[in-house]
Amino acid sequence: MADLYKHLTSIPAAFLAVRQNPKDDGELVRRLLKQHVEQERILQRLPKDWANLFQTDEAAPIQAGSRPPSAIS
Repeated sequence: MADLYKHLTSIPAAFLAVRQNPKDDGELVRRLLKQHVEQERILQRLPKDWANLFQTDEAAPIQAGSRPPSAIS
């Protein structure tokens, strides 16, 4: 699933971090990645994007312990 968003988040964050500090130990990359995830509103987009990817309607969450509609009886 991460491949859906890496062009918006991790790739720009990595290149920007290297440009800002080539000797970064990863802290800067993580901070920039978090900023990109927030700017692109990835968490808000996930349900709709996944529904589109799997060609399903956005349904209410399944209750814990219940079987999904596709489960074999």
